[in-house]
Amino acid sequence: MPYLTALVDGEFFRRGVSGPPEPGAGRHLFLVLYSAATYNVFAPVYWFWMYRKAKGRPIVPRLGREYVPAETDDKPDRGGL
Repeated sequence: MPYLTALVDGEFFRRGVSGPPEPGAGRHLFLVLYSAATYNVFAPVYWFWMYRKAKGRPIVPRLGREYVPAETDDKPDRGGL
């Protein structure tokens, strides 16, 4: 099932350039080596975006707002009346 491998690789590379910065030098080193083997000529472009994410400026900042549940009423339910 080669498509499963492609999906896993894509998600792994996506996490390297979008979202909040993640700690861990080992993950970054692996991404640099794996992207060089996978992307060949375009690896420096990926490294640029990976560096920006590490500095706190990802490609896509978090667009959605944090989910805050609605406040509940203290009144009992009247059964739809």
